[in-house]
Amino acid sequence: MQALSITLIVLSILSSTVYTIRETQRGILVQFGEIIDANLSAGIGLKIPFMHEIKKFDIRTQVSDTERTEYLTQENKFLIVDSYVLWRIVDLKKYFTVTGGVGSKAESLLMARVNDSLKNKVSERTVHEVVAGQRDQMMLQLTQETNTLAKKEFGIEVVDVRVKRVDFPESISESIYNRMRTEREREA
Repeated sequence: MQALSITLIVLSILSSTVYTIRETQRGILVQFGEIIDANLSAGIGLKIPFMHEIKKFDIRTQVSDTERTEYLTQENKFLIVDSYVLWRIVDLKKYFTVTGGVGSKAESLLMARVNDSLKNKVSERTVHEVVAGQRDQMMLQLTQETNTLAKKEFGIEVVDVRVKRVDFPESISESIYNRMRTEREREA
């Protein structure tokens, strides 16, 4: 019985010395809260039990939806914009240092920057330019600016920023529909 318990203890210690990182992940080695190795690649590795901790991060492209937000255009008209961001982690050390490895914190920091940049881009344009005219150019500029900022501050690469939908606020939409109905009735 004593031999069995010793064997189980030895096996548990040996199993805690081995770690595995998948192909879609990268990891960092942390010793008592300090980063020792910030670039652990996919595979099997060894660590010192109770002293080293492995933090794993998904390096695949992530998709984050922004909140539907009201923005003011150059013509002082409100638009409700719904967008999304494609991003991935490129600098593990900076990402872990800034966010503590918490994906939701990284997402909220990134979304705040995207919303600020989108607000600035929409305010520089008319409704027509936002909806159709310069939309692709606006998205390209927004992606480049946000990417530069996110890499520097968070260790995140912004792959793409896209607008899913642009709407007028409910009050304006209703007045547009009423005007359309009036015009149709007048034609009839």
